[in-house]
Amino acid sequence: MYLVELNKIGKVVISDDGVAAIPEFRDILETKGYGEPALRVIALITDYYSLYRHRPRKDVSTFVIRDVYGRDAKKTIDLTSEKCKAAIKKYEFLQFDPYREELISTNKIIQISVRLKNSLDVTDELVLQQVLTYTSRIERFEKRLENLKKIIKDDGSSGPVKDAIPLFRLEQKLLEQGVRDENN
Repeated sequence: MYLVELNKIGKVVISDDGVAAIPEFRDILETKGYGEPALRVIALITDYYSLYRHRPRKDVSTFVIRDVYGRDAKKTIDLTSEKCKAAIKKYEFLQFDPYREELISTNKIIQISVRLKNSLDVTDELVLQQVLTYTSRIERFEKRLENLKKIIKDDGSSGPVKDAIPLFRLEQKLLEQGVRDENN
């Protein structure tokens, strides 16, 4: 998962300076009747790397709630409540990383270009020109990919909170959000 870690039995790993440091998530954890299962539902519904990302978007919440709380559970999470909406909004805000998104799309472009180049049969001069075009395109995108990796490494944008140490990007987003909240 991108922002949260799940342990071997599928529960969210909660640490004081990780997930619990974010006020919206802490509200969910401390609300009676919500707790860790509610945070797990929000993470599984919202996270880009969720196991449910391949389900139709409108059905994801139904599947996640059923799997977390069980089929016949009388007590589940109300995703329309203000606390849940705030937590979902915060999760979506924190997990977005434009450099990572560009890195993923650039990598896909390189893979497609390599497949196209390899599928061409170099027999005539016109096809040879296409191969050279694909090769130069791949080289440009590989250079861009290396630059993105360097930017991500330099900015400390290496994904989720690891080993209970918030990374630079997450801290920066929280700081910016705090400044905006104080100004409003």
